Amino acid sequence: MPFQRVLCVLKGEESDRDAIEIAVSVLQGSQKLLYIVYVILVDRRFPLDGNMPDEVRRAEGILANAEKMSGLEQQEIKGGILQGRSLSHTIVQEIFDKRIGAVVLAARMEDAFGDLSLDRDCEHLLANLPITLILIRKSLEHYQEDASDA
Repeated sequence: MPFQRVLCVLKGEESDRDAIEIAVSVLQGSQKLLYIVYVILVDRRFPLDGNMPDEVRRAEGILANAEKMSGLEQQEIKGGILQGRSLSHTIVQEIFDKRIGAVVLAARMEDAFGDLSLDRDCEHLLANLPITLILIRKSLEHYQEDASDA
């Protein structure tokens, strides 16, 4: 499942490492390009393009770290900070702007009355993203890989 343009959504969490690794692994071609983005969520009480220096500084650090982790050449990776009201709507717009072939992001699981379910952003992306979506979910806490089966 190779793609020439992949968008990797970073969240500033431990899962970013896995997301980058998987995004790089599905890139292929002489013109391959990995877009790494961090979305600053802006509350509706504030202007969408408002100045948020602390959040921007944090996002810049996350993107710089991700660029190093990727191991890609400078011309093969581009980073960006986006501001939006919701992660999923911002990502959908970005894939059209950048002609992306696949999106990689870590899923968050929410506990709803004892049942685990995907967060709203992942559900929205699954329902509305017209391209390949690669979701990463960490192992459930109670699951232990049995090495004796290997």
